[in-house]
Amino acid sequence: MEQQYSDQTIASLLSSDPEKAFQKIYELYARRLLGVAYRYVGDREVAKDLLQETICKAYKAKNTFRYQREGSLLAWLKRIIVNECINHLKSFHVRMVDRYDEDQEKADEVPQNDEVEWLAQLDNELLMEMISGLPDGYRLVLNMYVIEGFSHKEIAARLGIKERSSSSQYHRAKLELRRRIEQWIKKQD
Repeated sequence: MEQQYSDQTIASLLSSDPEKAFQKIYELYARRLLGVAYRYVGDREVAKDLLQETICKAYKAKNTFRYQREGSLLAWLKRIIVNECINHLKSFHVRMVDRYDEDQEKADEVPQNDEVEWLAQLDNELLMEMISGLPDGYRLVLNMYVIEGFSHKEIAARLGIKERSSSSQYHRAKLELRRRIEQWIKKQD
């Protein structure tokens, strides 16, 4: 029977047997980290490459990890892969709309109470597929804001754009995602 490895066990293995620690890290977290990368880059092969880069970077930085509680290892690895994804997208000069059209945003506003209803009709895999199909800038800001919990101010600083541009990208991502979901729902009926 396979022994269960906790974050604390793996953390102690990082100094005594790093190869075994990273074997367990890969077994336990590769799939989740690959999902994070795919959400950001929208390409499975690139996501796999970024996962490998993340594992290599984590291995090199293994001495910087400090166990705090269960979940801290995955959080550390997610922070690394998110940074790898952002750097990858920035290296390809992801097109970010650096303007803010307040009138257009108000005209396109999505009613907040409808969001849960239309999202509930999708399974997670289909939703991730739709997110991965968004334009790069939209997908990047949506992931950073909704999933990673960055503020628009933090996103703007990280990407070198204006805070309002981050907000605008997020809003447009929601609109485009909603449009795609509504199209999918119509096809199902």
